[in-house]
Amino acid sequence: MHLTDEQWLRVQPLLPPPPPAGRRGRPSIDQRQILNGILWKLAARCSWRKIPASYPSSQVCYLHYRRWMQAGHLKKVISALMKDVETRGQFNVKKAVLTGIVKFEKKEDCVVIYVLSRFSSAWQVQTTLPYYQSVACHLERKVGIRNFQPDPLEGLFQQK
Repeated sequence: MHLTDEQWLRVQPLLPPPPPAGRRGRPSIDQRQILNGILWKLAARCSWRKIPASYPSSQVCYLHYRRWMQAGHLKKVISALMKDVETRGQFNVKKAVLTGIVKFEKKEDCVVIYVLSRFSSAWQVQTTLPYYQSVACHLERKVGIRNFQPDPLEGLFQQK
């Protein structure tokens, strides 16, 4: 997943400032690239080691994921992206499931997400995939699938 310039401008202030560039050590990695790698991993629902080479290393992405989750930054970023999709993209995340644009189906050992082909490449759907993957993890737990993957966004989207 690659954030657009508009999306990046919305979420950049929600992240902590990058460390100052020192004269020694490794150069700092662009936070936008790190966030893109984290969002790709969450949307793909795979292990950290499978992050493509076009993103920063899996260790860097995981380190920032842990820091940003613990500090609450990632929750704010994903919430801002969801609001952006609903306002600018005019895409209702819950209505997409009700109308069949997005479907969840139980397979042997997991819950699979299907998106209607004409919508699959839409930026709105691509942006909401981390949210839908979180829903899939929740469904796996509900239907009692034994080998479900733990939800990396646990507790971010619980309804009150």
